[in-house]
Amino acid sequence: MFTLGNKEAVINTSSQFPVTVTAPTGTNSLLTIKGFGAFEDTHILSAVAQRFIPGRNAGLIISAPDAAALGVSAAEVNVPVKIHIRVNTSRHTSEWATDFIKRGRPFIFEIVINGGDTSTSIMTNLVNMFTEYEAKFNHSMDGLPFTWTQTGADVVLMLKSPYLTFQNVVDFLPKGKMYGTKAETTRQLPITVISSGSVSTTQVVTSTADLVVGDTIFINTTEVVITDITSATNIEVTPACVSSTSDTVYLLSQPQEPTFDGKYLEENVRMSTTNTMDSYGISPDEVPTINGAYTSLTFEVIDNNTGGINNLAKRHSFLGITRGEVGGDRHFMFTIYFLESTDMFNTGEKVDDVLAFLLAAAPTNTTMKLSNGNTVTTVADFLTNTY
Repeated sequence: MFTLGNKEAVINTSSQFPVTVTAPTGTNSLLTIKGFGAFEDTHILSAVAQRFIPGRNAGLIISAPDAAALGVSAAEVNVPVKIHIRVNTSRHTSEWATDFIKRGRPFIFEIVINGGDTSTSIMTNLVNMFTEYEAKFNHSMDGLPFTWTQTGADVVLMLKSPYLTFQNVVDFLPKGKMYGTKAETTRQLPITVISSGSVSTTQVVTSTADLVVGDTIFINTTEVVITDITSATNIEVTPACVSSTSDTVYLLSQPQEPTFDGKYLEENVRMSTTNTMDSYGISPDEVPTINGAYTSLTFEVIDNNTGGINNLAKRHSFLGITRGEVGGDRHFMFTIYFLESTDMFNTGEKVDDVLAFLLAAAPTNTTMKLSNGNTVTTVADFLTNTY
């Protein structure tokens, strides 16, 4: 759980602030949040829920040239070849390095090849160099900013942060050459497989886990856009396309930053220190989980006595008496962020329970929105809609 500006909180796995709800079926039904207080359903005036999409890491496939394509003759041995891979960042500060920002940080690897080496053997040398890099430069904390998986002459690189992007140009430069050879690169990444062929807008895949609505994918070389995800194995696409069983589904991989407040939240929690956290902040030895879908709940409550709502509500101390008329009803606004994948401190209480309580309790101004701005009408639609 962490806070921003002493006013907003995020509840995640290591939260020390349990939440319980009592279904609002009658008077004195309560939403209880340790550190905030207990709120009666009759005192909740409005509630707005907003879902935020997490960032998505970018990927790149590199296909290595063979020795002949690099201009290395059959008789040559132990020819050093440098490979340049550049990574950019969209952030002003970075865990990786500040020199990503302008032209992109160059990662330069040197391998040795012989005349007659195949593309596969050259790529094997390169991925071995990735391993050596991380072994020798152990002070880089997280090692290289990307992971890698080799398949023959190809390697799939996946960045570790949604704020990073690959430059498409990857050079292989043999020693003594003035100009390198540009490797073939593509952003089409294998992500799932067609489990049952189709000739329509409905496509059946082995898993939709890594797909979201709006993704551009390639099925049997046809480019389509996902318009809906109806189950764990079914997607709707446009236009209709022809697929066969076992066809690979390729994702047009592009970096994707968290939407709306998501980026603000992620950047602030990454840069938080023990000196910037208030009593609602995370403990110094905890690391907040921020990679995932999370829901913000903003609800307004009325306080009609000086002791809080039935002397239960624990206001943020800085609010004081300025948030309402002295001697009259005072309105307080609370914004809480729930990381959906890890629920809350009490495992029996889920995000949807809190949503249901607030939305049933609030008599007016109740809306639920997705990160794309669309409005949904039920808790189920809200939590199952793919952004």
